[in-house]
Amino acid sequence: MAIGGIGAYFCFYHKKIIEKIAKNKIIEISCYFAILTLIIFKIRIKGFEFEVYSILFCYIILSTSMEKKPTAKI
Repeated sequence: MAIGGIGAYFCFYHKKIIEKIAKNKIIEISCYFAILTLIIFKIRIKGFEFEVYSILFCYIILSTSMEKKPTAKI
């Protein structure tokens, strides 16, 4: 939850930086691919498993909420 809070902080107070990153379709598709890869192949990162998932999901949430036409609709 803290990583989501940090994402929300950057979204509200550093919107220009987040918009540049969130509008990049290559990063967005890479996040989807990384999540699917981690889930399908059951890749475990010892000690940082949940943090990796939370960063990837935080990016997806921010990018879909800031885009007018997101790649995937939530």
